[in-house]
Amino acid sequence: MNEAAKFSEVLVAVDALRLNLLLTRSSLGEALTASMEQLPEYRRLKEAAVRGAEKLRGTLEPSPEPMEELVTALQAPVDKAISILVEHGLQPGSELLERQVEGFWIFLYALTESGQETAENIGQWICGSNPFDALCG
Repeated sequence: MNEAAKFSEVLVAVDALRLNLLLTRSSLGEALTASMEQLPEYRRLKEAAVRGAEKLRGTLEPSPEPMEELVTALQAPVDKAISILVEHGLQPGSELLERQVEGFWIFLYALTESGQETAENIGQWICGSNPFDALCG
């Protein structure tokens, strides 16, 4: 499988996380409406992540600094994603849970590598974007 196809799997994992977060909302109709309004920004970020992944494929040794910054800034929302998914039925350590969490981290890292987003900007987007805002607070 080529690298572009592998990154497509990452995007599917992030889409799955997004849909699972939507399904956990008590008012699904309102959550769907809000998420549809924010869909253009989500698509823009996915495109930026694809550019970041392409940039990473062109490097021999990616820098660990952006990932360290991401972990510091975004570990809490990722941990919250895990707890929400487990609370709603995914088994801790299950392949389905791990694929979504790993895909989310790769997505976030690729965003920083796109050169258009910082960990701080990504954190603001997560907290201001339905359904990802469930990962804040």
